[in-house]
Amino acid sequence: FAWLPKNYLQSTIQFYKNPIHSKSLLAYPEQFFHIKKKFVPSWNILNDKNSLSIFFPPIDRPLKSYVNGKDSDMFGFGYTRPPEIVENYYANRSRGFEKQSDKIFWELSFASCPFSCLESINGVQEEFDLGDDSHEFNIHSRCQKLGYDLWIDGDSVVQC
Repeated sequence: FAWLPKNYLQSTIQFYKNPIHSKSLLAYPEQFFHIKKKFVPSWNILNDKNSLSIFFPPIDRPLKSYVNGKDSDMFGFGYTRPPEIVENYYANRSRGFEKQSDKIFWELSFASCPFSCLESINGVQEEFDLGDDSHEFNIHSRCQKLGYDLWIDGDSVVQC
């Protein structure tokens, strides 16, 4: 489950409208939460195609607003990536789109790329699928060789 900020889609469109980003990968900072089991009445609901939510009651606002002390339904922040960008966001010091080093890992949990990127590398090479995060590495490293750069949207923190 992820709570996308209101500006997520508009921000992504704005980024890719700029022609200098035609060869850019875009990632979004992530803030992770832990949830108490009582908030999910049954894990079987994950397979229920008629369910509109796996949570009871349904989540209807940003996850951070559910955290209010030790008795809250959600607790802790797990971890954030990258931590300094998430901290800047909550301290109202966000710098918007920031170009990243080529050495930074491109997280595909919440990321965007132009379709032309996937076309130019002929999709994902399944034989390189070594488990968790292998697709991110696969796409990022191959696109880097073709001149793609990496950016992060410091104004769109995804809560998951």
